[in-house]
Amino acid sequence: MQRISLLLCLLLCLAKLANSSMAIEPPCARPLTLGWTHWPPYQYIDTEKIFTGLDIDIMMAMAKDTGCQIEYLELPWKRILKMIASGKIDLILGASITDERKEYANFSNPYRKEEVSLFVRKGESKKYHLDSLKDILIYDFILGVYSGVHYGEQFNRLTKRFNFKSQVQFLGNNTNNMKLLVRGRFDGTLEETYTAGHQIKENNLTGKIERYPLSPINTGDISIMFSKKTISINTINAHNKSLSALKENGTIERILEKYTLAPTNSSNNNTE
Repeated sequence: MQRISLLLCLLLCLAKLANSSMAIEPPCARPLTLGWTHWPPYQYIDTEKIFTGLDIDIMMAMAKDTGCQIEYLELPWKRILKMIASGKIDLILGASITDERKEYANFSNPYRKEEVSLFVRKGESKKYHLDSLKDILIYDFILGVYSGVHYGEQFNRLTKRFNFKSQVQFLGNNTNNMKLLVRGRFDGTLEETYTAGHQIKENNLTGKIERYPLSPINTGDISIMFSKKTISINTINAHNKSLSALKENGTIERILEKYTLAPTNSSNNNTE
């Protein structure tokens, strides 16, 4: 009788172990389709025909960590969003979280910040002592920016002051502010931190522009967007776990540094 009881207990334990192992889903039961659009330096094909970019490098590191197979599909951004909503595409990178998008998508934890930095002509950082944007009021300093672009709440508040706004030039999105800066159209420009480095290289402006040592302005967090129709919470959790591991081991920091133009060192400037 005792042997039968032990045998029954053993069988029950084995059944529980089998059920628990069956309940653990793999992070990706099939290849995931990632929609992407030409958006250097985040997602693009370089001059050597290599698919690369800041976001792509991070995604490839995550795929290696999770074991997920990713299939990349290039499409216009608006079409990608519609296909995420319909479930024809599984995920996209470089996404800001909005209430509208929450209706059809879930999001990973943020993996980078959307930031803008101040850029001036090479060698001119030492001319100014700026602790914040409002300090341009101290100088005869003209700031060039793109009209309609979000540069953060501090910038929005400052532009409501006439004396600050009078020192700002608003230009169309089809202009190249980096080239205009070099030509002397204005004294400095605000540009997305990672985009700036790419623009400087692409326009052969290396050695002509420098990043002013002022802390970047955070304009929002960037995440991976997953279609609610096709991606389980288990898959999202696996990607969040991978993001945490890649942050802890320094992988994401190294990728970000690869695409960042470092600020100019100057003992005369405060970088708070």
